[in-house]
Amino acid sequence: MTTNVHVAIHALREALAVLHSTSDLTAGGAAAGTAAFWACALDEQLRAAEPGAYDERRDGSEDGAVLPGIRLVRNAVTHGAVVAVQKAPGMVFPIRFPVEFSHLAYRPLEDVLASWVGTRDQRKGNARQDAVYRSAVEGLQLSAPLTRALRWFEQTTSEG
Repeated sequence: MTTNVHVAIHALREALAVLHSTSDLTAGGAAAGTAAFWACALDEQLRAAEPGAYDERRDGSEDGAVLPGIRLVRNAVTHGAVVAVQKAPGMVFPIRFPVEFSHLAYRPLEDVLASWVGTRDQRKGNARQDAVYRSAVEGLQLSAPLTRALRWFEQTTSEG
């Protein structure tokens, strides 16, 4: 039987496949936003199924702890910072041809927030999202934090 969790994990995997196969800023930005959307949808579904205990378990996991930073990406994309990514210098493996000496990475927090349209709702744990984004997302190759989140979801839901 297909459930919301099955659909969301499948969609997150598909978005990650695009991230692994592109160095194009437009395609990468779109896939990062899509992946962040599905990761947050999964996070919310699992939290609703296990009120209270879920956040503590998630935040105690190295892979799950990245989710507040991914939530910031999703919220930023929703509120105007549609391009939350940039080209950054450096090699990425596996090497694709023609070889580029850059990769797609998450923009600095200040750049993302500068593109925000409207006022951020201060009741939504922004300080935590900002701190996790800065430590576990900012500057990283696009797929890195999302792969960690997918691992968390696969372990938590036995979808691996």
